[in-house]
Amino acid sequence: MRIKGRARALTRLAGGIAVETDHHRIPSKRVLMCIGQTEASCWPDWSIRAREDGAAIYHVFDPDFNPAAPSPRERTVVVGGGLTAVQTALYRARTAPTPVVLLSPHGLRKSNFDFDPCWIGPKCMRGFLSAGLEERRKLIDTARLPGTLPLEVHGQAAAAIRDGRLRFQRGQVEAVRISNGSLLLSLDAGDIETDQIILATGFHPGRPAH
Repeated sequence: MRIKGRARALTRLAGGIAVETDHHRIPSKRVLMCIGQTEASCWPDWSIRAREDGAAIYHVFDPDFNPAAPSPRERTVVVGGGLTAVQTALYRARTAPTPVVLLSPHGLRKSNFDFDPCWIGPKCMRGFLSAGLEERRKLIDTARLPGTLPLEVHGQAAAAIRDGRLRFQRGQVEAVRISNGSLLLSLDAGDIETDQIILATGFHPGRPAH
C-alpha cells in the first residue's frame, strides 16, 4: 500500500510503533526508514549573498524553479557537475541563443551507477552487515560515487560541447556581483559574465526535517 503524506512523529504502541502523519496514524510492527537526502536544497554562501542583492539565481530543486527555456537575451550558467546539472544544461542548450556554460569543480566523470554494483549482492554487503553503526555510516559515505554521469548522458554532453551548444568550464565560484545589468562570476580560474545562474548543487547533508 502506498500512502501519500508526511511523517511527523513516531510513537510507541504495545508491540509496535505508530507513524503519525498529517491526517492519521499508521500502526505497525516495524518501521523502516528509507528517507534518502534531505529536502533542503544546497545554496552556496556566495549564491545566497548574490540573490539577496537581486541576482537572477535559481536552484533546480526549489518549488518555484521554472524549467522553461530562457528568453533570447538570456545567457545561462549552470553550476554543478553531476547528472542533474548536465541534464539541465543540455535542456537549456536546445533553445538558448548562446552556448550554455556548465561550471563544475571537476571534470565530467563517467559511471553507470553512483555506487559500486557489488553493494547489490553479498560481495560488499557481508562486511557492511557485520560492522557497527558508526562504521556503516563511513562505508556508505565512501561507497558513493557522486557527480558521475551514465555513459549515454556523458556522450550527449560531449556531443553538445563539440557542437558548440554547451561550453564546459572547470572552476570554483568565489563571488558574484551585478555589473551593468549582468552577473559577473569571479572564479578561481578567471571570470564569467552571464544573465542568470542555475544551481544544480544538490541537497544539504543530514536527515529530512532535521
